[in-house]
Amino acid sequence: MLAIGAILALLAATIVVITRDDDAPEPAAAPTTTAPAGADEQPSSSAPTTEPEGPPLSQDELEVLVEELQAFVAEARGLEFLEPVEVELADGAAFESRLLEDFEENADEIADVEVFYKALGLLDPAASLLDELRAIYSAGVLGFYDPESNELVVRGASLTPYVRKTIVHELVHALDDQHFELDRSDEYDERKDEIATGFTSVVEGNARRIEQQWLDKQPDDVREQADAEERAFADGIDVDAFPEILLFEISAPYELGRIFVDAIVAERGDRAVDAALQDPPTTSEQVLFPPLYTERQPRIEVPRPPADGEVVDDGVVGALFWFGLFTTGDTTVAPQEAFQAIQGWGGDWAVTWMDGDAACVRIDIVGDTQQDTDEMEDALRAWVEDSATGEVSIVDERVRLDSCVAGAGAVPPQV
Repeated sequence: MLAIGAILALLAATIVVITRDDDAPEPAAAPTTTAPAGADEQPSSSAPTTEPEGPPLSQDELEVLVEELQAFVAEARGLEFLEPVEVELADGAAFESRLLEDFEENADEIADVEVFYKALGLLDPAASLLDELRAIYSAGVLGFYDPESNELVVRGASLTPYVRKTIVHELVHALDDQHFELDRSDEYDERKDEIATGFTSVVEGNARRIEQQWLDKQPDDVREQADAEERAFADGIDVDAFPEILLFEISAPYELGRIFVDAIVAERGDRAVDAALQDPPTTSEQVLFPPLYTERQPRIEVPRPPADGEVVDDGVVGALFWFGLFTTGDTTVAPQEAFQAIQGWGGDWAVTWMDGDAACVRIDIVGDTQQDTDEMEDALRAWVEDSATGEVSIVDERVRLDSCVAGAGAVPPQV
């Protein structure tokens, strides 16, 4: 469980995707998405000041509207709600407190993953990944559905168009949860592959698909107001305060998930979503390239490389992370070179450890063919040269990336 997507995959909420306007890659440009519930810390100062505005709302009015939106979601999904869904509107600090109250449950896993990002120079050695994630979610989350407690909470005090769209998104989660059980933590927590990321891409892609169907049926003025609310909300977020790779990884499953779900629905109809929820993609490569999911193309098994210290974490990195690494931040690989590298991704395995106060990582990667392996090597060498981080070598016909960054602090909990 190395890339942050594996952790966030088990958490659920709706977020305005926070991306930089300058040269942001297309997969990161998702307007809404879903994020974690967690943490008992005070809301971050980066939280937006813009809340959806509108007339005060009574509980009766909320229940009537939720019933109407549930009917739309049920018809669009072709499934019936097995029980009513309670929706709560929470404003400002009250919403953020509810959102973050369970975040500490994932603190140990996030501390392990922190070593991976620091070792690659993607997170400042003095920074806390947990604090970064708290800030991102405090800033951008619009609503969340907790499949463990069946809670559905939306930021706002009134039912503006944007709030209604968010409720639709989360009701899709509630409906899917009633039929397919979205709480997969017991099943996926200990796995070191990408099935949690694949599962989340289906869950969020489906919610975004239905959310868009609802929006498309609204009058022009409602769609325009929803767009205006979204822009106002996003404008209140300090994009430069966050590492771009984290923004990419948080947002990509929603945007790419929508593309993936659209592709399987176009090929096999609406029930293909049900099948994908029951048997999700096992690699992010299958999400990026839906025909590979249809073929169930497996990843190539890569042995865990040796660590030069006590192992903190290990597992699959995946094509999605490499795409984000090559196309975000100040160090970028040429787009065509990046695309060729991830298109030929065959498999990888990474291991992290601490060497004193230095965070270290070693990753072995192979492509589907020798040419694909060569293309990944070229892309990695270009990234290393540009970033001045790590070194690339060939070991047993696998591409190896080694990197250590000093100043990363104390050793996190060991596996």
